[in-house]
Amino acid sequence: MVEEIRLAQILPSSAPARAGLLERLPPLALASLYALLAMLLAALPHWLSGADYVGADNDDVMRLIEVRDLLSGQGWFDMTQMRLGPAGGTLMHWSRFIDLPIASLILVFRTVLPPLAAEAAALAVWPLLLILPVFWGLAIGARHLAGKEGLSVALMLGLFFIAGTSRFDPGAIDHHNAQIALVSLMVAMLLDPAHRRRSAFVAGLCVALAMAIGAETAPLMAMTCACVALRWAWHGAGRAGSTIAFGLTLAGGLLFAFMTTIPPARYGVAACDSLSIAFVALGVAGGLMLAICAWSLSGYGRGLRFAGLGVCAILVLLLAREVAPQCLGDPLANLDPLLRRLWLDYVLEAQSLPALWRHAPELVPGAYAVGIVGAIACVVALVQGHRREAHLILLALILLSLGVAVIQVRGGIFACFIALFPLADACTRLRLASEHHPDADFRNGSPAARPRNVLRTAAFIGLTAMSVPFLWALAALAFIGQPSPLSTSLRGTDGQARKACTTPAALAPLQREPVGLVAAPVDMGTAILRYTDQHILSAPYHRNQAGMLAELRIGLAPIDEALALIRKAGVTLVVVCPGEGSAEMLAKESPDGLAAKLLAGEVPPYLERVESVTESPLRLYRVRPQ
Repeated sequence: MVEEIRLAQILPSSAPARAGLLERLPPLALASLYALLAMLLAALPHWLSGADYVGADNDDVMRLIEVRDLLSGQGWFDMTQMRLGPAGGTLMHWSRFIDLPIASLILVFRTVLPPLAAEAAALAVWPLLLILPVFWGLAIGARHLAGKEGLSVALMLGLFFIAGTSRFDPGAIDHHNAQIALVSLMVAMLLDPAHRRRSAFVAGLCVALAMAIGAETAPLMAMTCACVALRWAWHGAGRAGSTIAFGLTLAGGLLFAFMTTIPPARYGVAACDSLSIAFVALGVAGGLMLAICAWSLSGYGRGLRFAGLGVCAILVLLLAREVAPQCLGDPLANLDPLLRRLWLDYVLEAQSLPALWRHAPELVPGAYAVGIVGAIACVVALVQGHRREAHLILLALILLSLGVAVIQVRGGIFACFIALFPLADACTRLRLASEHHPDADFRNGSPAARPRNVLRTAAFIGLTAMSVPFLWALAALAFIGQPSPLSTSLRGTDGQARKACTTPAALAPLQREPVGLVAAPVDMGTAILRYTDQHILSAPYHRNQAGMLAELRIGLAPIDEALALIRKAGVTLVVVCPGEGSAEMLAKESPDGLAAKLLAGEVPPYLERVESVTESPLRLYRVRPQ
């Protein structure tokens, strides 16, 4: 309140009268305008470049395959990718909550467009639509944290964020963009200074949906629940209503997601990488116990409230040890060491901070810097006594995301995004200080006052620049020079070779072959599924350990032993893409292995080269029958 009075004293009384048209718009309307501009920034470069209508990431292609199967009649509860892996297929760990809107858009566009064009339109529209809730969350959160003066700053930072990431480009249909949209709305609701029940309801719903969509957000969602619980324990009755609303919505949302996406046959299966009884039991129990505590203990002292909350936390931990003890550790702990060394260690988003710094230091600033600057902004606000509770919550969420990013860099994008809220507030306060401080009048101010105002303006510009992730990335590239091999291809090879091997023309010879099982480099698997009717042995998904291990062992094995592995797996076609990286990696590991021999042009007698008229480097071999 003191700060608001001080700010009112330095703002000119005629400021509202001079406000522009955009500043007079309601926050959500202004956010929608910024979102439309962000959509153009995301879409135009993609469309002008003539890029593929499906995103470049394997997950985008696999999501399309999943949606196609759903539209072709695969059961709603059946998440098995029948053409992936050994006989029987691979049970995927994704959510129908993302498949459903994409499939619905395809069906809508099919009423006016041919099937392929309808698919392309749906894949373009879905990620662009998700930009809207991202900006709505930024607008609401900025209004809650920095007042109406912070709206334009937060939305401008959001514009830079969207422009610097490919998560919302047309064709980006994996679930990460939806998670960012949910986090945006969730954070905005947590910052509500009035602590209204409807805000808590939306926050609880966002937590439940984020958990249903992808388990990688589980640590961030757990920290959100902890913040809500601790805030109630500290304040008591003043937060009871919103805490009850949050807990009940969380429990109900998780139950709804569980019942509508998990088949009854898997109700008792505790999976750590997707929505399952492991997360639902903890979330429902925790949400209900939190609501009960808030209902029954809010009128008592702070000590008793914290004691009750501690009992609830102990019960949740005991339940976790009983229901899913394996989920308390590394969810990939059971990954075969060979897969960890020859596959996971080459997955960019799975790199730890030390590994990323060692192999590709130019990527580190873009992934971590904005989150760190945002955490510092929170600390400064806490020291200054500005919206302490809100900044404590933001600091906790940012530090948790940065902690996850230290283990796997994928957590960095959440730290960078959440940091936009405190950074928008800090930038707004610097801007107001430079524009409306008495020293800002250069004509009437003293000569000694002018340098102070210049410093404030410079600080505002500098902090704004430090709030843009892609500026950190550009600065790192300019400082370091040429990107390391890890930046362009995790296996240190030219990524263009992989693209040349995964075009429809390059894969056409596979489509002409009888349907069978293809042993191909792991990163070509999704393209083969997309463009052919073939089954593939491997694609980069940890639930297909058997298929990925079989593909690696076939490539590593000497020629005679490889034949036995090929027969055992039922492989009918073998694919090699020189320059793509996988075969080169296997050849380095095993110079006498099948992959090394095929790269050298030595074809064993049990393989027959399939001639192709395309200019692709892809080599296709047919396994001779016994």
